[in-house]
Amino acid sequence: MATPPRWTEEELILSMAYYLKYRPYTRDLPDFEQYKLSELFRAYHKKQGVVLNDKIRSRKSIYARYCNFMYVDTGRGMSGGLSIVQPIWDAFYYNQKHLFTLAEKIENDFIKIYISR
Repeated sequence: MATPPRWTEEELILSMAYYLKYRPYTRDLPDFEQYKLSELFRAYHKKQGVVLNDKIRSRKSIYARYCNFMYVDTGRGMSGGLSIVQPIWDAFYYNQKHLFTLAEKIENDFIKIYISR
């Protein structure tokens, strides 16, 4: 089984932006958004030459990362990925305008990769 690649800064920025976008409304990231992020991240890694399996950037892994951000934010959620998400949280939580600007650019770049596959 292929080892999942480390989460990139771009993936974490986009994931944090999605977390903050949906945080006030629900504990859960909507299924469509999990699917969208999964597909974008998988297309990116495939272009990088990663051999994909069903677990690499699956909807479940997207949800787990969302729960890591929830833990940083509220103390509830999953603490296992704290060392991965905490630096991104610290860098962008108090500058969310910059976060959302970067996330929009990253998402557009990932969409271009997805379309070109």
